[in-house]
Amino acid sequence: DDSPESIILESVLEGMSEYFSKNLSREVMKGMKETALQCRHTGGIPPLGYDVNPDKTFSINTFEAKAVQLIFGMYAAGDGYSKIIDELNRLGYRTKRGNTFGKNSIHDLLKNEKYTGTYIFNRTERKTNGKRNGHSIKDEAEIIRIPGGTPKLIEMFEKVQSKMIENRHGPGRFLAKEVYLLSGLVYCGNCGGKMTGKRRYAGRNRSLYTTYECSTRKNKRTCDMKGINKEYLENLVIEQLVEDI
Repeated sequence: DDSPESIILESVLEGMSEYFSKNLSREVMKGMKETALQCRHTGGIPPLGYDVNPDKTFSINTFEAKAVQLIFGMYAAGDGYSKIIDELNRLGYRTKRGNTFGKNSIHDLLKNEKYTGTYIFNRTERKTNGKRNGHSIKDEAEIIRIPGGTPKLIEMFEKVQSKMIENRHGPGRFLAKEVYLLSGLVYCGNCGGKMTGKRRYAGRNRSLYTTYECSTRKNKRTCDMKGINKEYLENLVIEQLVEDI
């Protein structure tokens, strides 16, 4: 009710609930850290290339390990994500969840330090401002790193990391940008994926072509929808708007 005693009681109950929640979280993390210090699996889906044994230690999945080595080898040789995805699809490889590979899954795999044989735990923030954020790295003092804690799958990790930094700062980042009026508003009529802007130089005269391309085709290579000329599509929509409004 609205009595003074109710206000006190409500505050006590809320405080007890918050204490229980945070204390439980702390105890769970303590247990997970103990498991991590033994180089055992702490839950969730293991990385591609590994299986979890009954005692929660990691072992190599021979079939998946070949996919991991193929990805690192092709990227180190200078192949782009699209070519790597095409080759993985051709050979019948899938992600740990059974899905086709996309650019994000390839990127995350290339950044996974466990493939060097180093066990990693507590590397990323689970939540930032109340939202999940697997890309926010914790302070080095909070991260558990144990060399030799997992079976080693690849030798070229540092080379690949250097190449990723080099590609991120490549000349493509500084090209003039196009304004795509329909970005985020147009969807592929074939698979339903978003159509995003793309610019490329092609032909004997290296002419500039600007198009809208299916994001599923671009990222996962599982759609055969061809790109649509940017000017044609935007004019078509604008003319329809003028006619309707």
